Amino acid sequence: MIKSGTKNLGIIEAIKELKEISLTDRLRYEHEMKLKAKRDRRAEDKFVYIQGQKDGLTQGIEIGKRQGLNAFINYLRRTNCSEEQIIQELMTEYGLSRDDAADMLH
Repeated sequence: MIKSGTKNLGIIEAIKELKEISLTDRLRYEHEMKLKAKRDRRAEDKFVYIQGQKDGLTQGIEIGKRQGLNAFINYLRRTNCSEEQIIQELMTEYGLSRDDAADMLH
C-alpha cells in the first residue's frame, strides 16, 4: 500500500485513483476467471454428454449384434443344423473367423 506524507490534495487524489484502478483490475480479473470457469464447465459437460451418447450407441450396437447372432444360432439349431453347419453359416453370413464362430456356440 502506498503511503504519502504529503498534504497535496492532487497527490492524495492520484493515490486514491491508483488504488481504485488497482482494485477494479483485480475485481475484473476475478470476474473474468469466474466466467472462464463457467465456460470451461459447460464445455466439459457438453463433451461428457456427447461422449456418453457415443458410448451408449456403441454399446447398443454391440448388444444388438450379439442378440441377432444368438437369434440366428437358435434358428439354425431349431432347423436341426449341426454345429459345423452353424459355424460355416456364421463364417459366411457374418464374416467371423472359425474360432469366433465356434465361441458363439458356447
